[in-house]
Amino acid sequence: MSSALVVTDNRRARPTTIIDPAEINTAPNLTDGSGLAVELLRLKTGDAADRARFRAVQNVFQEITDRRLDVHQRASDSERRDLLITPVVVDVDPDTGRDVDLPLHLAGAGVEESAWLAALLTDDHDLLVLDEPASNVSAVVQRRLLRVVRDLRRNKQTIMITHSADLVPVQDPSDLAAVTRLTRQYGATTTHRPRLDQRRFDELKELLRHSQLRELLFAAGVVLVEGPTEVDAFETWLSRIDRPGHPTPEYAHVVFLSVGGDERFAKHAYLLKALGIPYAIVADGPAFASGKALSKLPDPAPDPADPTTESFSEAASRWEPYRVLTLATEFGTGERKGHGEIEAFFSSVDATLWAELNQDPGRKDKPLLGYRFANRTPVPDRIADLWGLLLHDLGLTHGPKDIAECSICQASEPREV
Repeated sequence: MSSALVVTDNRRARPTTIIDPAEINTAPNLTDGSGLAVELLRLKTGDAADRARFRAVQNVFQEITDRRLDVHQRASDSERRDLLITPVVVDVDPDTGRDVDLPLHLAGAGVEESAWLAALLTDDHDLLVLDEPASNVSAVVQRRLLRVVRDLRRNKQTIMITHSADLVPVQDPSDLAAVTRLTRQYGATTTHRPRLDQRRFDELKELLRHSQLRELLFAAGVVLVEGPTEVDAFETWLSRIDRPGHPTPEYAHVVFLSVGGDERFAKHAYLLKALGIPYAIVADGPAFASGKALSKLPDPAPDPADPTTESFSEAASRWEPYRVLTLATEFGTGERKGHGEIEAFFSSVDATLWAELNQDPGRKDKPLLGYRFANRTPVPDRIADLWGLLLHDLGLTHGPKDIAECSICQASEPREV
């Protein structure tokens, strides 16, 4: 193709396979995939440059799918002496070991789409816009496609509009700088472009795997918790939530992320803010004891209080408007060490069951215990209440929410947005 700008559509048209021979002399439009068969034959039978590009299309197709691509032609049965074009996938017959041709349109929508993308990516467009590319292929093929796009389009501009995490590059800060996230908060669409310098990106790599980062970039919001025990318990309970206006985390696309201790809340919060991902925090009691860890958060903190006179309920209420919530009822420090942790909440829900589970030989696996406990108990009202507050803090409900009747907090004023 000779155009500088190519915009693809996520609607795919059936390839044209019967043409007048004269049409081979003109490059077809590939934006909806209908001209694929004609383009393949034009390249295969063209001049040296065209034939070289046909080989490039074959190579890209094979890199993406691990299969071979070809195209055949013959005269049609009509009196007009048209050409019948058949793109094929070359497979090996397992019985004879010989090559056999499978018509491309019978090889599956993903294989057909891969051939179309191979043709687009090997052309020399200055700007290529792909709307929902590779929507019919597996995650493995999408990751291969991303590598091909980065290699072939290194000096050209490519815009991909996608809902697939596997098509988002996250190898270095420049990758993230090229990402624009579109999210819905408080009923409105917001956009954000992540901004991380190399130091922050190195911190990000220390905290998150690439797969986690991709997942977070597509999340509507993130709930930071202290450890994997909370993650397993919350996700198990909330997968069964049955309260109006309270979707499950999976439905709401909210991720619960373990930070590994209250001292690590701030690092994760800074990075989520830089990535433009809404977050809220569920902390255990000790985090409120002095407020030192929470005061390092990137958002404005409440005015400090005298830790020697402030009660736990006062501390929790002070932090609650700043998206820091808790299930604890006391600081759980000193002689009461452990009474402010998630395990104390489990015991308050069903002390007999919690004690029984702790007799199990696998009791040292705390996340497993959290999952087992949540799996064997109904969703507590306090968990449902907390989830409603988290949804609001993440911008996934509309308008202010009066929390006076909430069973886990003492505030009587509407929540700040």
